[in-house]
Amino acid sequence: MTVSNASGLVEEWEWFETWLRDNAPVTYGILRPPADVETIRQIADGRFAVHPEFEQWLLLHDGFSRLDAGGAPEAFLPQYYAPYSAQRAALAYSYMLRNVESSIEDGSASYALGQTLHDEWVPFARTVSGDELVVDHRKGDSYGAVLQYSDGDGIYQMAWPSLGSMVASMNAALRGEGDAGGYIPRLHSDSLSLEWYHPRFP
Repeated sequence: MTVSNASGLVEEWEWFETWLRDNAPVTYGILRPPADVETIRQIADGRFAVHPEFEQWLLLHDGFSRLDAGGAPEAFLPQYYAPYSAQRAALAYSYMLRNVESSIEDGSASYALGQTLHDEWVPFARTVSGDELVVDHRKGDSYGAVLQYSDGDGIYQMAWPSLGSMVASMNAALRGEGDAGGYIPRLHSDSLSLEWYHPRFP
């Protein structure tokens, strides 16, 4: 990921944040301040460098307040995902590592690694049911991609090629130019917060 690509994330996020401020002040109000750089760089516990775009993601906002407070999150990412703080991402990654180690011990690693878990996948968002989005840190074409668990296939698959493209798809949907991962945005009438819904289940 080049610096220019990370800058593309910043540009897309600035548009998104401006939209939140003007249209969804409740969601805008729960964005946390930027994360600490050292905290971000310790997420992978020294195993590898955190992807530059993921670092930039957390330098924009360190997750949002309701998730870390333990309350019901306002899931303002498509498909009901709520972003982690840097500390929460580190904890989620430690759980991922434990699952990898368990798969090695029980002999399931040969088919689980790269399908349902990997020691170079860093979770960064989750739903209330526990599904997670991860940033792929494996070298190759998928480096920096956002992966999502597919219930139908039972494996993780690429949802967006980058965090920047994820936010770009959200912005396009907010402008009425399509959807974001199959989901459409709308404002919650009671709280002026952003939510996403699937057209089949409005």
